[in-house]
Amino acid sequence: SKYANQLCEGIMFHVTDRRRFRSVAAGLHLLRLVIAAHRDEFAWLPYPTAANAPGYGHFDRLIGNVTVRTQIEQLDAADAVPVIHAWTAVPTWAQRVEPFLLYT
Repeated sequence: SKYANQLCEGIMFHVTDRRRFRSVAAGLHLLRLVIAAHRDEFAWLPYPTAANAPGYGHFDRLIGNVTVRTQIEQLDAADAVPVIHAWTAVPTWAQRVEPFLLYT
């Protein structure tokens, strides 16, 4: 590991309202903050998996496109909230999943 045998600081989330917590949006905001705070040190490293052996573009595959990665590197604090909200908005989600719900 890159930081083996080194003390690494971290954060811990305590979600108090799981219905209102937007985990993907929170993760993108956190990622934007890390990039901004460590711009000179931050790098997208390969993350090899069985489906992506070389590991390149892993974040792009997880998030669904390249645009989010390239834009999040450039977002400033003023633009972050509306842009990340637009990326993660799913206005028709409840209607789309309703036929598949076992319990209501």
